[in-house]
Parts: sequence; C-alpha cells; structure tokens
Amino acid sequence: MISQAFDVLVLTVYDEQDRILIISQIDVIQDLSDLKNLNLKIIKIQGNLHLQINGELTNIGNTSIVFELFFLCPLENGIRCKIIKPQGQEIQFNPYYNSILGFIDFSFYIQRTDKLIDVFNKMKTQFKIQHPYEGMNEFKQQEMNQFTNNIQNSWNELNSINEFLILELNEGLKRKACIKQMIIDGQEMVNELKKEIDLLNQFKKQNQDKNVDENNILQIISLKTSHQDQLIEIDAKIKSIRDTLRLIQHNFQNNHINFFELNQFTKNLAKEEFDAHLLLKKCLNQQLE
Repeated sequence: MISQAFDVLVLTVYDEQDRILIISQIDVIQDLSDLKNLNLKIIKIQGNLHLQINGELTNIGNTSIVFELFFLCPLENGIRCKIIKPQGQEIQFNPYYNSILGFIDFSFYIQRTDKLIDVFNKMKTQFKIQHPYEGMNEFKQQEMNQFTNNIQNSWNELNSINEFLILELNEGLKRKACIKQMIIDGQEMVNELKKEIDLLNQFKKQNQDKNVDENNILQIISLKTSHQDQLIEIDAKIKSIRDTLRLIQHNFQNNHINFFELNQFTKNLAKEEFDAHLLLKKCLNQQLE
C-alpha cells in the first residue's frame, strides 16, 4: 500500500515533505485488524487534486462504519473525516442527523494535528457515543420519545389556551352587546333629561321676576300652601335619586356591580326622577294658579 500511496501522492498538490508525512501515517494504520477495504484515490476539490482514503472500521459495538478521509492542503489544515451511510442497507439516519446529505461529518471531533490512528480512535469513540443510525442507541430512542411527549404536551397546552381564548371572546361579545344596550338606554335617558330641562326653562320664563332653580324652588313657593309637605318630599326624593345614581356609578367603577345591574338601576332611577319632576311641575302649576 505504501507504493500505491506514493504513486497517488505524486499526482497531487502536496510537496515532498507533505507526502512523507502522509505516507508515514498510512504506514501506521495499514496493519490495524479492524480496518477493512482500504482504498486510496485522487479527487478534485476546487480544481486541485487531493488524496482520499475510503475504508471500513469493523467491530465497533455490534456494527461497522464506512468512512471517508481526505487530507487538506496545506497539510497543516488537518484531515477531514465523515462517516458514509452504508449502501444497500435498510438503515435510516437518526432524525438528529442530515439524512439528505448521506453522511455525517466528524471533522468537528478531530484536531488538525491528529494523526490517522488518532482520527480512527476518535471516530470509533464518537460513533459509540452518538450513533447516527436509528435503533442503535436506546438513549437516543428515549430522547426521541421524550421529545415527542414534549410536543404532545405543548400541543395540549396550546389547545387549552385556545379554548380559554374562545371563552374570553364569547364573554367579550356579550359585554359588547350589553354596552350597546346601555348606550341605547342612556340615549333614552338623555332625551328624557332634555325634556325636563326644557320644562325647567319654560318654568323660568314664566317666572322671570324670580331667580328660580332647583335649589331655591321651595323658597319661591309659599309655605302656607296646601302642597307644602308634598313639595318638600318631592324635592328630597329627587336629591336622593341623584345621590343614588352617583353611588351606583362609584360602585360600577370599582367593579362592585356589573353592566347589567348598572343598566337596570340607572333606568329605574331615571324613570323615578322623571315621574318626580312631573309631579313637581303639577304641584307648582296648581300653586301658581
């Protein structure tokens, strides 16, 4: 094999010193018992001819590996190493490796100063630690099962989050409908209050010689009228209704009542205030007659 290697190296880009180093390394490994089918040939890389070594390492656990080595140029760059997928075998690459390329690059585990004997030892050691083929390492299978379980758990968690978001969306749609109804009811209340303001303005015009508002209305009315007690009660009721409205608004802002309760309370109190204003107007008209 030394003569064959020498003949091959003569055709390459390696200088004489490099050829001596390469041949010395080949000489060291040629008698290894677990090295089979060793073959040297020339390959072209980026236009330059390099030496390539193909072979097989046997008795590695329960299997063997087909490898490919070639010396980089200049030689100080080291040796590149990769394990070839066996031809004609129904063995698939482990998903952790690139099965499309058809090989696994072991150059990462090799130092540039390593000799061929060290390269083979590292290849065998690393191959036992990280089996590149399925079904050859129970630990890797456990890792794959754990990875699958993690995906399943993540999917279940994502599905739970999705269901929660759907519930939140439904609740949001309900709140939106409730707010829309409150806006309608609020507009009705605003219209009723506008009517009350118009009535109050009309009353003021009829009593322009007096400074009339809701705070001094009782002072304008004679205390000797037959409607005195009723007017006082109506005025007190109106003020209590407005105090209650402010309290309800405060409770709503602090989340003590919900939208539906706010809507019902406000609507009922507004109706009571409107009725009280009508009764007050009726009493005033009777008083002024």
